[in-house]
Amino acid sequence: MAGDEPPMQQNNALNGAASWTASGANTDVDAAPPATSSKVSPRLRLNTIADVKREYRRLYVEARNGQITSGDASKLGYLLQALANLIADNDLEARLHALESRPGRK
Repeated sequence: MAGDEPPMQQNNALNGAASWTASGANTDVDAAPPATSSKVSPRLRLNTIADVKREYRRLYVEARNGQITSGDASKLGYLLQALANLIADNDLEARLHALESRPGRK
């Protein structure tokens, strides 16, 4: 009878896997993400503070009109603010470099 145990254990393991798969468990792993109702924006130009300002204004209007949730607007607004700060820092760095590289500077 000791020789019968491994096949039973193997059979139970296979039945467990079969019932687990048949139950639909883990079927959403390869599923596509849910579709969102918001439109995909065309490629945005966010190279200047003015560009970011325009996008921030559009984001506000969409949130105000209920086209996007306030949570999504908040997240995107935070990213736009971070981008605006990076643009400002980059501009300041370029201006400082230009001043420091002037001829005749001590």
